[in-house]
Amino acid sequence: MKRTGQYAPIDDLQLYYELHGSGHPLALLHGGGSSMTTTYGRILPQLALGRCVIGVDAQAHGRTRDNGRPLSFERDADNLAALLDVLGIGKTDLMGFSNGATTALHFAIRHPVLVEHAVRLFRLMAHARLAVLPGGHEDYLGGSLAVDPGRTLPDLVVTLIQEFLDA
Repeated sequence: MKRTGQYAPIDDLQLYYELHGSGHPLALLHGGGSSMTTTYGRILPQLALGRCVIGVDAQAHGRTRDNGRPLSFERDADNLAALLDVLGIGKTDLMGFSNGATTALHFAIRHPVLVEHAVRLFRLMAHARLAVLPGGHEDYLGGSLAVDPGRTLPDLVVTLIQEFLDA
């Protein structure tokens, strides 16, 4: 899968993002101390088969440098909203892992008109606009998806996510 990494000027921050695939947008929000590549690298190609996946490295994470401002979930949420504006995207699905899930919740609170569906990676709730899938840090994305390419959990997780977002 070809990566289209770029930087978007958001205030005094050069926010790194990648676009993959085409279709309805899905923004990926990584966990703390991580990046979109390390958190979602294994499942990103599958998610991008029918969606325009927007992978973002938050301030002071991955390829986005620290601009010296205090880090906060609210600022990360606002940075994502500004990025969507730069990209001309009016509404997106969200998927956040760990700290990214908290950012997704702040995004939904602060920018509700931009949210289609949100996936917070802990447990799955039927008939909801917010899906929370099972697992902990080592049993889920951080350990299961990024480390061992022989595991079948990524296929199950992607199927659950796609079913939820397409409902």
